[in-house]
Amino acid sequence: SIQLKGLGHKIKSFFLRDMTLLYLDNTDFTIEELLYLFPIDVWIKEFLLILNTEKMKIYPNEKEYDNLSKEDRELGFDFINYCLRNNLDIRKLDAGIWFYCARVVGSKERLKYLLKKDSVDVLREEYQLRFKYCPDM
Repeated sequence: SIQLKGLGHKIKSFFLRDMTLLYLDNTDFTIEELLYLFPIDVWIKEFLLILNTEKMKIYPNEKEYDNLSKEDRELGFDFINYCLRNNLDIRKLDAGIWFYCARVVGSKERLKYLLKKDSVDVLREEYQLRFKYCPDM
C-alpha cells in the first residue's frame, strides 16, 4: 500500500502517475507498480469496460491497493498488460483517456456511442467539435 496520509488510492495514483511521467521512463516499473500509476476513476473504468481488452490468465499476487476493488484491479491489470505487450506508456494513456472522457465527451452514454463507432476519425471529430464551440470549458 502507498503511504501518503489522508489521500485515497485514486488521488495517490494521480500524484504518482504525474510525478513519474516527469522524471522516470515507463520501463522502470513492474506490472504491480504500474497499477499504482494508473488511477481508475469512473471515466477510466467506463472506458476499460467498453474497450473489453483480453483478460489475463493469471493475475499478479493480490496486494493491498487501498480501496481498489478486485474488478478495478483486474481491469487495470488487463489494460496494463495490453499496453506492455504493445510498448505503450500506461501513464500517458491514462492521462489522455481521462482528459478525453471528462473534458471532451462528458457522458457515459456518449462515450459508449463514440467507442462503438470504432473509428479514430469519429473521436477526432468529437474533440474538434467540443473545442470549436465550447473552447473555455
